[in-house]
Order: sequence, then C-alpha cells, then structure tokens
Amino acid sequence: MLRAKSGKDRMESNGQGFYEKVRECYLTLAKEEKRFVVIDAQQSIDEIQDAVWQKVGKMVSQNAKKEEERRL
Repeated sequence: MLRAKSGKDRMESNGQGFYEKVRECYLTLAKEEKRFVVIDAQQSIDEIQDAVWQKVGKMVSQNAKKEEERRL
C-alpha cells in the first residue's frame, strides 16, 4: 500500500504536473459544455458559496423550463 510507505494516498502522491493537466482539461470542458462552470476560488468563502448557488440555481431553472416545454 502506498499510504503505509509514504503517508500519502494515491491522489496525494501525484505531482503538480498532474493537477495542472486536470485543471486544463476542466477549463476546456467548461468552454465547450454548459454543464461545467468555472468559479474563482481566490474569493472569500462567502463569495464562492454565492457564486455556486447562483450557477446551480440558474442551471436548475433552465432545466425546469426545458422539462416543462417537453411536457407541452
């Protein structure tokens, strides 16, 4: 087990390059697909929470409208 030897689990053992690649892939997805959004995590926790709720609320509202239109 990796954790027993180094004190780190599999995710903690990945280097910075791995996380940079993952970030790049998510940013690309956010540009191409509406279901992915980017939120600036450099803000305060309250600002991040507000941004998340705004994005989620907008997506839920849009999906509800689409579902309603399908029913008609």
